[in-house]
Amino acid sequence: MEENAAVLRTAFVRPVPAGERYTDRLEEELSLIGKNKFVRVFLQVQRIMGLCKELVIPHVLRGSAGSSLVCYLMGISHTDPILYDMDLTRFMNVGRTDIPDIDIDVPYNRRNELYARIGATWPGQAARISNHVLYQYRSALQEAIRVHAPGVKYRKGASIDELVGDPELVAVIKGAVNDTIGTFRTDSLHCGGIVIFEKEGGIPRDLVLKEDGILPQIRLNKDETEDAGYIKIDLLSNRGLAQWWEASGGVRTLLSYKEHDAKVATLFASGATIGVTFSESRGMRQIYRRLKPTGVDEIAIALGLIRPAAAIGGRKTTFLKNYTMGYECMNDLERPIVYDDDALTRIRAALTYGDRTMPKETLDSLADYFRKAFAKQRTGDCLRFRDLCRVHGIPEPVLKILIDDLNQLQHYSFCKSHALSYAQLVWALAHEKAHNPYAFWVATLNHCHSDYRRWVHWREARTAGLRLTRGDPPYRLGFDVAGLPVMISEKRTQTLLIPDEMPLQVYTDMKERGYWLSKTFFPGCYKRVTKAPQKLLKATEGVLGALVTEYVVHFCGLIATGRVVRLESEGEESMETGHARAITFVCLGYENGKYLDMVVHGAKGGLLGFAAVEGTAKTRDPEGEEGLEVTKIRGVPLKVLVGR
Repeated sequence: MEENAAVLRTAFVRPVPAGERYTDRLEEELSLIGKNKFVRVFLQVQRIMGLCKELVIPHVLRGSAGSSLVCYLMGISHTDPILYDMDLTRFMNVGRTDIPDIDIDVPYNRRNELYARIGATWPGQAARISNHVLYQYRSALQEAIRVHAPGVKYRKGASIDELVGDPELVAVIKGAVNDTIGTFRTDSLHCGGIVIFEKEGGIPRDLVLKEDGILPQIRLNKDETEDAGYIKIDLLSNRGLAQWWEASGGVRTLLSYKEHDAKVATLFASGATIGVTFSESRGMRQIYRRLKPTGVDEIAIALGLIRPAAAIGGRKTTFLKNYTMGYECMNDLERPIVYDDDALTRIRAALTYGDRTMPKETLDSLADYFRKAFAKQRTGDCLRFRDLCRVHGIPEPVLKILIDDLNQLQHYSFCKSHALSYAQLVWALAHEKAHNPYAFWVATLNHCHSDYRRWVHWREARTAGLRLTRGDPPYRLGFDVAGLPVMISEKRTQTLLIPDEMPLQVYTDMKERGYWLSKTFFPGCYKRVTKAPQKLLKATEGVLGALVTEYVVHFCGLIATGRVVRLESEGEESMETGHARAITFVCLGYENGKYLDMVVHGAKGGLLGFAAVEGTAKTRDPEGEEGLEVTKIRGVPLKVLVGR
């Protein structure tokens, strides 16, 4: 019996907004849902959302489901897709008949609670799915040695010839490795995928792999689950949600924050987003300084722009340079690809180039088909699209850029609905940091893992005015007799035997705990700027060079974070290994709330083994604290800093 999508109207928890755009989109979605028999998916997800409401567990949607008006009206998502002009095609279209993914994030520390309630609500019906782990080169080599040369000990990085020696045995092992790579190795637990079977006790016994978890684990992976016609729903962990929920007191919704807030906008414009989950990396802070977002929509652009598909090959830099010209007003055929949705827009523009017309359903289906072709690098389909563009008369220079940009979809990217969903959470977290800093930092230290070294979050919390503790987590916010904010350990009260300002105590805290408690920054750190002699820029293309002033920055500070990036093309996000070019990025702190972002040419990973570095860098901006070109640098032990 064909499912009647009209039944979903009775499940709406929000009224349908007035306007033709809403009514047209709703009819389109209900038609697709009914035709493909997806009603059960939406109702099942909504019921899980009901369990979240009963347990008072917040959630956000990830992936393309946020572009669905039905999801919004049913309370599954928080974002109005019409208001934010989201493309439905990425989630559903007439050419896509596979079960749509509706993926949900919940706080990492509440997910098991939700799993248990799902198991109690659907007894004998709910299970978690598996990942099929395949042999890669290293694991295949280890297995081949185990089988064919059990007396040989595997050493990481050593070649087969070095390990084995015997040419005949080497040939056997190489053949075994080639035969093994890509074959099934073992099953692991999927990060969040669950299946709810229709009937009680309905989990087929031959599918059960393990029963020792909150929910049993079945052998099927995500593709096999969908091929079998089962509804897979991803319930994924999110630390940012736990952080926000605690910082806000667990009484607000993501939609309760003001759309615009001057204090929050200033926080983003200054790049002061350390501690804000999804937004604290060195790259994100630089984007915010240049983009200066004032609301959720621009935060979403920043979240999309940091992904490799949007950033690789200098695209991020070019976008930020041209953003003030009007991102939304750019030519559809040449529009920069920040989201997957932008790729759909460009493909549609190519398919209708030269005033060609095409039914909307056909155009949407083809746009998504070719988007996937470039994302999965299906060469035949990519070439067919290129040939269509030529038939349509697209100029070769424009076509070359288009194909090059679409090829970047093979790297990771965000769809607009995913970016907007996370942007709402980021905006809420930034609001709590700006207006409720003490609770924000207690929640951050309770829940967040970060690429920054441990001292960074603790120092930011101390700089915000919070008195810290040497006790163990969990922590709660309290106030001393003078009414000043203090962070209290729930496990034990710390007796301070040595004043926090004593150098020996500062050193001991940093060495043993990774943070220190004094008001002042770690001793021995500094930033000093001196003016270098002016020099003449080289003339280019007949244009006379100009005199420029450079500055020398002398620095010494604690490493906040850093990484070595091997480049295949311009752009920090090109992280393929095995290439000659490499850059080491180092962010260091030299004063409370003051950081330097530095570029060191070459693979200098050994620097990151130190607690601190010192050296010199050059810049044309004496006040600038990002992108400094390092000319000299060396590691510094903690003892040396304290002894200065």
